[in-house]
Amino acid sequence: MAFNMMAFLGGAATGIVDRLDDNERLAEKDDDRAYTKSEETRLYKRNIRDKKNETTKELAGLLSTLYKDPVNVERIMAAGNTAGAFWAEWAPKALELGYPPDDMFKTVTTSSGDAGNVSQSIANETISGLEIPVIENISGSSNVAPEGLGGSTPTDNTQVQLSSGFSVNPVAWANMFGSVKDDGLSSDNARLTVMSNQLARNPEHKDKERFALERELILKNIKDKAEAQRDATGEDVEPFTLGTVKDNVTAALRSALLEQKFDIGIDNQIKNAEEGDRWRQGLAELDAAKELTTFNTAFKSKGMDAAIQGMHDGAINSLEQYGWELYTKSKDEMLTVEGGRTVKNPDFGKTKVAASIEEFENTASRRGYSSGDVIRVTKGSGFVLVMYTGIPNIYDNNNLYIGLTRAAETDGDM
Repeated sequence: MAFNMMAFLGGAATGIVDRLDDNERLAEKDDDRAYTKSEETRLYKRNIRDKKNETTKELAGLLSTLYKDPVNVERIMAAGNTAGAFWAEWAPKALELGYPPDDMFKTVTTSSGDAGNVSQSIANETISGLEIPVIENISGSSNVAPEGLGGSTPTDNTQVQLSSGFSVNPVAWANMFGSVKDDGLSSDNARLTVMSNQLARNPEHKDKERFALERELILKNIKDKAEAQRDATGEDVEPFTLGTVKDNVTAALRSALLEQKFDIGIDNQIKNAEEGDRWRQGLAELDAAKELTTFNTAFKSKGMDAAIQGMHDGAINSLEQYGWELYTKSKDEMLTVEGGRTVKNPDFGKTKVAASIEEFENTASRRGYSSGDVIRVTKGSGFVLVMYTGIPNIYDNNNLYIGLTRAAETDGDM
C-alpha cells in the first residue's frame, strides 16, 4: 500500500488540534474548579467575617452596659475581641469590690496606656490584691495614737501601725478625715495600696521597677484630680485613703532606714538592729517625716499631715528616752559594782558638753557634732539636754537639733 503523506499530515494536524482542544477543555475545567474553590473560600471567609462582626457587635454592646464612658469601650475594642472578653469578665469583679469599672479600668491602664496583655495582668493583680485585707491591723498595739486618732471606745483598740512609735485607729481616722469621695481617686488609691502590700511582702519583687513608674504616674493623676475637685467645689479634698498614707509612709521610711545603713526586710523590719541602735531608727523617722512634708505640699492631704506629725512626735519621744538614758549612764566616771568595788565607767564621756547655749549653737551651725550626739548644754544654774540630728526639724525652724527636755534641769554632780 502506498504511503499517503497528505493523509498523515492531515491526521497529525487533527490530532494536534484535538489535543489542543482537550488541553483547553482541561484548562477550562481547572479554571472552573479554581473559581468554585475560590468562591467557596470567599463565602467561607465572608461567613467567618460576618460571624466575627456579629460577635464584635454583641461584645461592644455588652461592654457599653459595663463601661459608661464610650472612650473606654473604644480603647478595649481596639485591642481585639479577646481583650474585650477579658474586660467584660473583669468589670463585675471590680464592681463587686465597690469600684466602678470605668474608674478602675483607667487606673490599671495608667502605665501601659492600652487594654492589652500588660494592663490585663495589672487588672488581675489588682483584683486579687483587693480581695484580701488592704491594711494589716495590729490589735492592742502599745503605741500611743495622736489625740483624736485612738480608739473611739475603750474596747476599740485595733490599730494600724505607721511607724515604730505611731499607730492610729482606722475608725477614728475615717471620722476625722472622712473618706475619699471621688471614685477615680478611690480606684487610684486602691491600686497604690495593692502595689505597696506586694512590695512590703517582697521588697525585691520582680516588678518593683514597674511599680515605681506606675506609682509615680498614679500619684500625678491623684494630684490632678484633687486639684480639679478643689477648683470646682472650692472645698478641701482628701486625696488619700489610710492605705495610701501607709504606703507613702512605708516608702519614705524604707528609704530613710537604708540611709541609716539598716538591712531592711518585710514590712520595713530591721534585720541588723543591735542594742543601742534605737537612736538611728529615730533619726530615720525624723528624716522620713521631713521628706513626706515636702512630698505632701503638692497633695495637701490633711491625713498625710497627721501621719507626718505622728511619726515625727513618736521619733522625738524615742530619741528623748534614748538621750536621757545615755546621759544617765555616762555622767559618772567611776561605777560601784558588786562587792563594793569601783571600776571605770565604759560609757563615761559619751555625752558631750557645751558651756553655754551660744557655744552649742556655734558648734552646731558649723556642723561640729555628729548625728546622734547628745549634748549637755549649761543654761544658768542648770542645763538642757540636746541631741544633734543633722536633719532639719520641720516643726522647729528647721533646726538641726532637738531638745530632749522642755525646761532647765539642775544637776549637782555636773
